Amino acid sequence: MRNEGEGSGIIPEWDVADRMRKAMRVAGLPTGVMADRLGVSRESVGRWINGRVNPSLDTLNRWSEVTGVSYAWIRFGDDAHNNDS
Repeated sequence: MRNEGEGSGIIPEWDVADRMRKAMRVAGLPTGVMADRLGVSRESVGRWINGRVNPSLDTLNRWSEVTGVSYAWIRFGDDAHNNDS
C-alpha cells in the first residue's frame, strides 16, 4: 500500500502481513519454524504473511512473543500504541 507523502513522492505503507513477514525475517525464523512455534500449519502462516487471511489478535500477540518484535509495531506499524513504556 502507498500513501501520498508531503512534497515529492510516495511513502510506502506496510500492512500487517508486511510487518509479520519483516518480524519473521528479523527473528531469522523460516515459515516452518514459525508454524511449529505457534502450533499451526505452514499454510496458516503462509496465508497470514501473504495477506490472504487476517490473523486474530491472539495470533498477533503470539507472533510478537515468538519473534521478539513489539505487538504494537506488528499491529499498528509503530510503538506509539504501546502503553507499557
